[in-house]
Amino acid sequence: MNIENSTIDIFCRVIDNFGDIGVCWRLAQSFPKSDRIRLWVDDLKSFNKIAPDIDPDLAEQRLKGVTIRHWQEAIDTWQAADLVIEAFGCDLPEIYQKAMKGKTRCWMNLEYLSAEKWVEGFHLQPSIQSNGVSKYFFFPGFTEKTGGLLRLQETLKDRPDDFFKQLLSPAGSAYYQNKKPLLINLFCYPHAPIEALLKSLPAEQEIMIIVAKSVAPSLETLAKQLGSKVYIERVDFIVQSDYDCLLQLADINLIRGEDSFVQAHWAAKPMLWHIYPQEAAQHMIKLEAWLDTINAPVWLRQLNHLWNEIRPKQDELIRLLHTHAFNRPARAAWQDFQAALSEALNRFPDLSRQILNFYEECAKKS
Repeated sequence: MNIENSTIDIFCRVIDNFGDIGVCWRLAQSFPKSDRIRLWVDDLKSFNKIAPDIDPDLAEQRLKGVTIRHWQEAIDTWQAADLVIEAFGCDLPEIYQKAMKGKTRCWMNLEYLSAEKWVEGFHLQPSIQSNGVSKYFFFPGFTEKTGGLLRLQETLKDRPDDFFKQLLSPAGSAYYQNKKPLLINLFCYPHAPIEALLKSLPAEQEIMIIVAKSVAPSLETLAKQLGSKVYIERVDFIVQSDYDCLLQLADINLIRGEDSFVQAHWAAKPMLWHIYPQEAAQHMIKLEAWLDTINAPVWLRQLNHLWNEIRPKQDELIRLLHTHAFNRPARAAWQDFQAALSEALNRFPDLSRQILNFYEECAKKS
């Protein structure tokens, strides 16, 4: 459909620092370029961390074809859009909801990603709101009965050496160029079994771990205690576009969060997902649902389970990592699995395409 004559508003409250805004910023950019797309964000300082061109002091600005508005509590001018996307149940202001009546053709609540089977039954279900406008629950997912996945990613244009000269310290860049190490991208929560990871590294192989300064703070200390030769490169916060490139260049991606998790699928490299821990181990149910959906082999299930357990069986995790991550033929088989998965997921329409298709259906009825 032609979006030029339709307006789109995306609303985002920054709840967990970067996850929500990471998804919303990627979604806003994934639509066809138009001066009618607005992204409302309540925390521009966090937004600036993943997109440094954002000025956190401006009430309104444009970047990459998107109008970005600072979503403050006291805003006295509202103009409801034709398509309204409320990200993750962020609750639109009452004054805006009133303005939607007779104007908004489609109102969506963009839900968090889940591979659980129940989301297929709730995807696109309507809920009549107090303003008389139906709000539809839109679930991203891994099957054709869901809303698909965000597919926008930054593709690497320069040679790897050039990219790492920009991302890494001079010493880290030189190590990468001279040693050509196996590269691990590490992004995890504090309880990740880092000691098991270090113990699984083969002593005869050059290995480099790239990790943000705030992640796995005990990594260097543990490596020293274990006598590990691994080269650890600490970097400042990695902006979204650079992280997309890192996912493509790493040999192994150990990732967390929703946005990184989705983009790791398109990178098609061996990956483990460190899922956000929840009470009563609810996160393990979500992990199992994803593993079921992708038809993960037994060893990959075991690796993901052990990587996510609070107190995993260290010896078993070390053995599986050593066998499948650091044995060249086994890692090649793992990469083949991820490449086939990426190709299969790519056959489904992506999230923004499905949003626009559904909007078009709603517009015809309005």
